[in-house]
Amino acid sequence: MRMVDTSCSLERLDALIEGAWSQWPSPLRLVVVDYAGLVSLTRSTSPYERASVVATELKNLAKRHHVALLVLYQLSRAGGTGGEAVTLSMARDSGVVEEACDFALGVWRPELSDELDDDDRAELAGQFKVRVLKNRNRRVPLIPAVLRFDGATMRITSPTEVAR
Repeated sequence: MRMVDTSCSLERLDALIEGAWSQWPSPLRLVVVDYAGLVSLTRSTSPYERASVVATELKNLAKRHHVALLVLYQLSRAGGTGGEAVTLSMARDSGVVEEACDFALGVWRPELSDELDDDDRAELAGQFKVRVLKNRNRRVPLIPAVLRFDGATMRITSPTEVAR
């Protein structure tokens, strides 16, 4: 696994993927961009134009290299505390993101909701919910998956696995 943990331009990301193809015997299948906001551009643009260029070029990059591309986006202030169900409109510059992506997942932590008392918050500690917000090829299910994060083991499990 190769990791670049600094801001990276689209051109550099393209070169890194090219290099990965030549260094590994098995095909590259997944590239993860841990926050689209850190992908830099060579020219100065407005925030909306920047998001448009990055989203479009990342999609083109995935097609060109035949890889799955997982890109994390930040929510706008409409995301609130992170305790409410995420919608596609909460994504920063969401029109661009929604147009460019084939699939979108929303992830939130119910324990962060402002409307909970301490007992409810303690009961939900470590839980997070994931819902498909967009699937270009199928209908989107409305019911989110409930998962748990165990900070001690750094594992994500389903609640049934935790109970075993």
